[in-house]
Amino acid sequence: MRLRQISDSIVQKFNEALRFVFVDLLKSKAFVDFYLHEYRSYEDYRKVQIYHNYRKLGRTWADAGTMDLLAANLREMFGAEPIRGICHGTRNGFEQNHLNDRHAGFEVIGTDISPSARDFPNSVEWDFHDINPDWQGKFDFVYSNSLDQSWQPKVALEAWLGQVRRRLRGDRIQ
Repeated sequence: MRLRQISDSIVQKFNEALRFVFVDLLKSKAFVDFYLHEYRSYEDYRKVQIYHNYRKLGRTWADAGTMDLLAANLREMFGAEPIRGICHGTRNGFEQNHLNDRHAGFEVIGTDISPSARDFPNSVEWDFHDINPDWQGKFDFVYSNSLDQSWQPKVALEAWLGQVRRRLRGDRIQ
């Protein structure tokens, strides 16, 4: 692993030097804005996601500060009204449970493709690419830090946008 980091660093430095003459001879992931892994099949995608879910089950990417900031912004938008949300790719349920436990008036569920979702409160085993008719237009917000794990980001975003309900607030729709 250390050798790979050194190699990537050398490639990056080389490319930085060559950019002065508008040349990029060596490929480096360090210069990629967004990387989408291409899976051989849906089953391959699913298997990889479940494997890594179990491998990282005790870890979270989100943190309390980020979730509190999200809650404050949502509270500012919606006032004292109850706020319903869905968090996709929540692994061990940290995101939705933090919002539910620490912020009055929040009712949030989470999804994960892994069967391990059944082991955590407020979590549902669900592939976030799939449309669930019961969720269409039912949520005030959708949260995820897992779009980079998607096998088809456009499909996932379309499913997520369909889950958001529109609220008329004053003279504008939120």
